[in-house]
Amino acid sequence: MKTVKTTSNQTVFDLAVEHYGTIEAVGEIMSLNTLKNDPQALLDADINEVNVFYPDIALPAGFEVIIDENSSYRRPNILKELDGRTITTFDNGKNYF
Repeated sequence: MKTVKTTSNQTVFDLAVEHYGTIEAVGEIMSLNTLKNDPQALLDADINEVNVFYPDIALPAGFEVIIDENSSYRRPNILKELDGRTITTFDNGKNYF
């Protein structure tokens, strides 16, 4: 197991791809951690319910997440192709105007 810190605009889906090489690892990440969304990302997405976790909304930057490096979900060949790149897909919608 290792602990990683999230970057701005990272979702649990991004973490799964970045650290496991597959989105199938989302369930494992969620079972290993108590995740919460970035309050600002919730506001940007016009979501008022803060006691619910939304997997497609960003986590707070710097949030610590446990990753299982020995997981059967890990895809070493895909991780090698990603070459340590940070994956971020959450868009607050403010970049369009």
